[in-house]
Amino acid sequence: MEKNATLDASAPPWTESVAPYLGPLTEAADDFTSLTGVPVDLSEALFLRARLAGFAALPGRVSAGGSCRLLATADGWAAVNLARPDDTAALPALLALLGAAPDADLPTAARGVTAAQLAHHAQLLGIPAAAHASAGADRPPVRATRHGPRRPRPLTGLRVVDLSALWAGPLCARLLGLAGARVVKAESTARPDGARFGHPAFYRLLHDGHESRVLDFTTPALADLVAEADIVIEASRPRALRRLGIHAEDFLAARPGRVWVSITGYGRADHRVAFGDDAAVAGGLTGRDPAGRPVFLGDALADPVTGLFAAHATARSLAAGGGELLCVSMTACAARLAGARWAVTGPGTGEGPEAVSHHGEVGRPAASPPDVARDGGAVGSVAHPSGESMTHPCGESVAYPYGEPMAHPHGEMAHPYGESLPHPYGESVAHLYGERAHPHGEAPGARSC
Repeated sequence: MEKNATLDASAPPWTESVAPYLGPLTEAADDFTSLTGVPVDLSEALFLRARLAGFAALPGRVSAGGSCRLLATADGWAAVNLARPDDTAALPALLALLGAAPDADLPTAARGVTAAQLAHHAQLLGIPAAAHASAGADRPPVRATRHGPRRPRPLTGLRVVDLSALWAGPLCARLLGLAGARVVKAESTARPDGARFGHPAFYRLLHDGHESRVLDFTTPALADLVAEADIVIEASRPRALRRLGIHAEDFLAARPGRVWVSITGYGRADHRVAFGDDAAVAGGLTGRDPAGRPVFLGDALADPVTGLFAAHATARSLAAGGGELLCVSMTACAARLAGARWAVTGPGTGEGPEAVSHHGEVGRPAASPPDVARDGGAVGSVAHPSGESMTHPCGESVAYPYGEPMAHPHGEMAHPYGESLPHPYGESVAHLYGERAHPHGEAPGARSC
């Protein structure tokens, strides 16, 4: 197997804290390189956005982008991500559900409930939230279900239609494009990719050399574009696509060797919303401060981790003949890396997810699953084939009024550079948590070890 370079020695010192978690990701990147001949620069994939934004220090209990906070609860810790206008608008309703006093802020209210209760009530309102290390390590990062005939073939010349936005899906598309695929990025006329409003160099990295199509997703143009594809990448609720006449299962059955990549927060049959920072917390992919309390690790780390796992799974599927729906869970990808860190340090060391789980107890994580579980093959279990059980608790029109794939119901990451936050590092949302923002979104005195 070909080996990629380790993390760049010239990277900011705080990136070293991420290195102990990267074993499974490094293996996936090396295998992707062996399959495609394309080297993977892990430092660039994981940290370029943070470098461009000028983050000199690792975030503490405030995410690098400023919208996500780790909050102490009655029994541990939970992340709440006020990433979008709808999330901040729902905050009074969340405080009411938590039984908070009229003048209470969110950190105060959080201390009166369990981590699971805080996450549950927030998710009922469509706010991305998760109890720390609640996702567990028993789900593989990718679940593959075969719906079409096989036809092994290389990536070179294959047509990729990328319906995703922001980071995880576009990173997957970028790696496939470097391997020779022809990538078409499709955006809705009603909802362009929020990453366009971020750092131009970061957007260029993800999309350089790709064809761009801006379409009215309510017309047949989207279905026509998808019909031309060999590979589709999306991060949408299955029923949102079905309303537009697009069915992953039919796409795979129509022509041999196709692959469909579906990126979600918790799986296609789960309605919960997840962005990069809170997905990492759910998977236990966090650092710790000197007192053993969780702190954010990197910049929305679940996003690039998910993109790399998705690209590797796609290359593996194509080599085996394709015909598969690849369900890539952001929280499971994060949990895979967190579990690997635990396996290295072992129990009782004060390291890894067992030290600061949301319920405050030390416990052995489940054995790490294989990176890809396939139905009918040598490995693993079957993904939910249709996603019919997926519902949104607040209805279709709350956060996603156009009901389209680009609405990002399970998200890739909260956009921290201006799509929803006037002040890109959290100044505009700090008062919602009842505290003063730190210049780089870092809680004073909090750091990662």
